[in-house]
Amino acid sequence: MPPVVTRIYEDVLRRNPGEVEFHQAVREVLESLAVVLTRHAEYTEMKTVERICEPERQVIFRVPWQDDRGEVHINRGFRVEFNSALGPYKGGLRFHPSVNLSIIKFLGFEQAINGMNVGGRRLVTIPSDLAYGPQGQGPIPGDATLTFVLDLVEVTG
Repeated sequence: MPPVVTRIYEDVLRRNPGEVEFHQAVREVLESLAVVLTRHAEYTEMKTVERICEPERQVIFRVPWQDDRGEVHINRGFRVEFNSALGPYKGGLRFHPSVNLSIIKFLGFEQAINGMNVGGRRLVTIPSDLAYGPQGQGPIPGDATLTFVLDLVEVTG
Protein backbone atom coordinates (compact mmCIF):
# COMPACT_ATOMS: atom_id res chain seq x y z
CA MET A 1 0.00 0.00 0.00
CA PRO A 2 1.23 3.55 -0.67
CA PRO A 3 2.38 5.48 2.43
CA VAL A 4 -0.70 7.73 2.47
CA VAL A 5 -3.00 4.69 2.52
CA THR A 6 -0.87 2.93 5.12
CA ARG A 7 -1.11 5.99 7.39
CA ILE A 8 -4.91 6.06 7.13
CA TYR A 9 -5.18 2.32 7.76
CA GLU A 10 -2.85 2.44 10.78
CA ASP A 11 -4.96 5.25 12.21
CA VAL A 12 -8.10 3.11 11.80
CA LEU A 13 -6.32 0.22 13.57
CA ARG A 14 -5.26 2.50 16.43
CA ARG A 15 -8.71 4.02 16.88
CA ASN A 16 -10.54 0.67 16.60
CA PRO A 17 -8.39 -1.95 18.35
CA GLY A 18 -9.40 -5.59 18.04
CA GLU A 19 -12.16 -4.99 15.47
CA VAL A 20 -10.79 -7.35 12.82
CA GLU A 21 -13.94 -7.52 10.68
CA PHE A 22 -14.11 -3.73 10.49
CA HIS A 23 -10.36 -3.57 9.75
CA GLN A 24 -10.85 -5.98 6.83
CA ALA A 25 -13.64 -3.88 5.29
CA VAL A 26 -11.64 -0.65 5.62
CA ARG A 27 -8.50 -2.24 4.16
CA GLU A 28 -10.38 -3.49 1.10
CA VAL A 29 -11.86 -0.05 0.43
CA LEU A 30 -8.50 1.68 1.01
CA GLU A 31 -6.75 -0.67 -1.41
CA SER A 32 -9.32 0.17 -4.08
CA LEU A 33 -8.91 3.93 -3.44
CA ALA A 34 -5.08 3.88 -3.30
CA VAL A 35 -4.54 5.31 -6.79
CA VAL A 36 -7.02 8.16 -6.24
CA LEU A 37 -5.62 9.02 -2.81
CA THR A 38 -2.07 9.04 -4.16
CA ARG A 39 -2.94 11.31 -7.09
CA HIS A 40 -5.25 13.71 -5.24
CA ALA A 41 -3.66 15.07 -2.08
CA GLU A 42 -6.71 17.26 -1.43
CA TYR A 43 -8.67 14.19 -0.30
CA THR A 44 -6.04 13.23 2.25
CA GLU A 45 -5.44 16.82 3.39
CA MET A 46 -9.12 17.21 4.28
CA LYS A 47 -9.26 13.69 5.76
CA THR A 48 -12.15 12.67 3.51
CA VAL A 49 -11.54 8.94 3.93
CA GLU A 50 -11.02 9.24 7.68
CA ARG A 51 -14.43 10.92 7.93
CA ILE A 52 -16.05 8.06 6.03
CA CYS A 53 -14.33 5.47 8.28
CA GLU A 54 -15.50 7.07 11.51
CA PRO A 55 -19.13 6.37 12.48
CA GLU A 56 -21.29 9.37 13.28
CA ARG A 57 -22.85 7.46 16.13
CA GLN A 58 -22.46 4.11 17.93
CA VAL A 59 -24.96 2.86 20.45
CA ILE A 60 -24.45 -0.19 22.65
CA PHE A 61 -27.34 -1.10 24.91
CA ARG A 62 -28.57 -3.95 27.07
CA VAL A 63 -31.51 -6.11 26.13
CA PRO A 64 -32.89 -8.00 29.15
CA TRP A 65 -35.32 -10.80 28.35
CA GLN A 66 -36.94 -13.76 30.04
CA ASP A 67 -37.01 -17.26 28.55
CA ASP A 68 -39.83 -19.82 28.80
CA ARG A 69 -38.40 -21.19 32.09
CA GLY A 70 -38.50 -17.75 33.70
CA GLU A 71 -34.71 -17.26 33.58
CA VAL A 72 -33.60 -13.70 32.87
CA HIS A 73 -30.89 -13.14 30.25
CA ILE A 74 -29.07 -9.99 29.22
CA ASN A 75 -27.87 -9.54 25.66
CA ARG A 76 -26.16 -6.56 24.09
CA GLY A 77 -27.74 -4.65 21.24
CA PHE A 78 -25.72 -2.58 18.76
CA ARG A 79 -26.47 0.20 16.32
CA VAL A 80 -23.74 1.89 14.27
CA GLU A 81 -24.58 4.77 11.94
CA PHE A 82 -21.99 5.91 9.42
CA ASN A 83 -22.54 8.71 6.93
CA SER A 84 -25.91 10.49 6.92
CA ALA A 85 -24.76 12.45 3.84
CA LEU A 86 -25.63 9.30 1.87
CA GLY A 87 -29.26 9.57 2.96
CA PRO A 88 -31.15 7.86 5.77
CA TYR A 89 -29.17 5.31 7.75
CA LYS A 90 -29.71 1.73 6.62
CA GLY A 91 -29.67 -1.47 8.59
CA GLY A 92 -31.26 -2.36 11.86
CA LEU A 93 -30.57 -3.42 15.38
CA ARG A 94 -28.66 -6.61 16.16
CA PHE A 95 -29.20 -8.58 19.38
CA HIS A 96 -27.63 -11.99 18.75
CA PRO A 97 -25.06 -12.98 21.43
CA SER A 98 -22.44 -13.78 18.77
CA VAL A 99 -22.54 -10.24 17.35
CA ASN A 100 -19.96 -7.68 18.45
CA LEU A 101 -19.20 -4.06 17.66
CA SER A 102 -16.64 -4.98 14.98
CA ILE A 103 -19.19 -7.02 13.02
CA ILE A 104 -21.78 -4.23 13.18
CA LYS A 105 -19.22 -1.64 12.05
CA PHE A 106 -18.18 -3.97 9.22
CA LEU A 107 -21.81 -4.31 8.09
CA GLY A 108 -22.45 -0.59 8.30
CA PHE A 109 -19.27 0.34 6.46
CA GLU A 110 -19.97 -2.17 3.69
CA GLN A 111 -23.47 -0.73 3.08
CA ALA A 112 -22.03 1.72 0.53
CA ILE A 113 -21.49 -1.14 -1.92
CA ASN A 114 -24.26 -3.46 -0.75
CA GLY A 115 -26.27 -4.86 -3.63
CA MET A 116 -23.75 -3.94 -6.32
CA ASN A 117 -22.76 -6.40 -9.00
CA VAL A 118 -19.29 -6.73 -10.51
CA GLY A 119 -19.10 -4.02 -13.15
CA GLY A 120 -21.65 -1.94 -11.25
CA ARG A 121 -21.26 1.72 -10.40
CA ARG A 122 -22.58 3.74 -7.47
CA LEU A 123 -22.36 7.49 -6.99
CA VAL A 124 -21.76 8.75 -3.45
CA THR A 125 -22.60 12.44 -3.05
CA ILE A 126 -21.49 14.56 -0.13
CA PRO A 127 -23.41 17.85 0.02
CA SER A 128 -21.41 21.07 0.25
CA ASP A 129 -22.37 21.74 3.88
CA LEU A 130 -20.76 18.41 4.87
CA ALA A 131 -17.75 18.75 2.55
CA TYR A 132 -15.16 21.57 2.45
CA GLY A 133 -17.48 24.49 3.18
CA PRO A 134 -17.34 27.99 1.68
CA GLN A 135 -13.53 28.17 1.66
CA GLY A 136 -13.02 25.12 -0.55
CA GLN A 137 -9.69 23.28 -0.65
CA GLY A 138 -7.01 23.27 -3.35
CA PRO A 139 -8.69 22.78 -6.73
CA ILE A 140 -12.09 22.21 -5.08
CA PRO A 141 -14.07 25.48 -5.06
CA GLY A 142 -16.02 26.71 -2.05
CA ASP A 143 -19.51 25.31 -1.45
CA ALA A 144 -18.81 22.41 -3.83
CA THR A 145 -20.78 19.20 -3.67
CA LEU A 146 -18.43 16.19 -3.81
CA THR A 147 -19.33 13.16 -5.89
CA PHE A 148 -17.36 9.93 -5.67
CA VAL A 149 -17.77 7.21 -8.27
CA LEU A 150 -17.48 3.67 -6.89
CA ASP A 151 -16.91 0.98 -9.50
CA LEU A 152 -17.08 -2.61 -8.30
CA VAL A 153 -14.28 -4.26 -10.25
CA GLU A 154 -13.81 -7.53 -8.42
CA VAL A 155 -15.08 -9.51 -5.44
CA THR A 156 -12.52 -11.66 -3.66
CA GLY A 157 -12.47 -13.77 -0.55
